[in-house]
Amino acid sequence: MNNIRISSNITDNQQSAISNQQSAISNQQSAISNQQSAISNQQSAIIIL
Repeated sequence: MNNIRISSNITDNQQSAISNQQSAISNQQSAISNQQSAISNQQSAIIIL
């Protein structure tokens, strides 16, 4: 039973790691979106000038 419990813990840890990686990817995507918005704003400012 101990082996089953250890295996289950490893699986839980792997799922947590995947979840953390997905959160990190989501944060990176948000950062990219923010950068794209900033570029768009700069381009709009250039057109106005």
